[in-house]
Amino acid sequence: MNVSFLVLKDFEYNCLLHFYPIYSNLSCVGKGKKTSYKQAPKNLIMSMICTVGQITDTDLKKIIEDPKRVELLINNGEYFEQTKKSFFQKLFSKEQKKNEAWKPKFDEPQCDLDKAWHALHFLLTGDADGGDFPLNFLMTGGQEVGEDIGYGPIRILMTEDVRELKQNLDKIDMTTFKKKYNSADLNKNEVYPLASNWTQEEEPWLVEEYENLKKFVDEAYYNSKGLYITIT
Repeated sequence: MNVSFLVLKDFEYNCLLHFYPIYSNLSCVGKGKKTSYKQAPKNLIMSMICTVGQITDTDLKKIIEDPKRVELLINNGEYFEQTKKSFFQKLFSKEQKKNEAWKPKFDEPQCDLDKAWHALHFLLTGDADGGDFPLNFLMTGGQEVGEDIGYGPIRILMTEDVRELKQNLDKIDMTTFKKKYNSADLNKNEVYPLASNWTQEEEPWLVEEYENLKKFVDEAYYNSKGLYITIT
């Protein structure tokens, strides 16, 4: 898969890094629970945000059947063009009535990785651009569905894929993951969002994000759920 769409132009990227630092909290949310690492590193105003969501195989098959339904999943149950319509346009729209046949469930848990996704991908796969399935699931793994929603289409993992993912993540406990962290390697590969500005101070942030993500995948597995991944 060509992942060049994930890379900003060098000039724009470096300008953003050096002139627009901000702080943000990163969190996984599921069934009313939220955890965050308040000492999150300096990030960019122009952001590439990754969200992982749980979803049933039944709903995934509905989306595969009609890829435009991706918009319903990520846009509060509406197609993008419907969001732009006025109340009366929606009221009298034949398309609106037709689309009521299927809606995604909006109470499914999500894990918001914010800008930690590329570093997690790199530490899990050892590859800044690709890597092998299923550990590459955050960036390139899974089945693409629909059109580009920001930085590529959404990608999906069916329940059997989640089982394989869990088996692989089980081999990477927290101690093993910590040993993978090397700021020099992250800098050499210019891993987003800090490019060549990683230090040892970011390790606790990524360790916590990985722990939350691992628990989230475990929960999906035990609840017989698939996953979808967006980068927007």
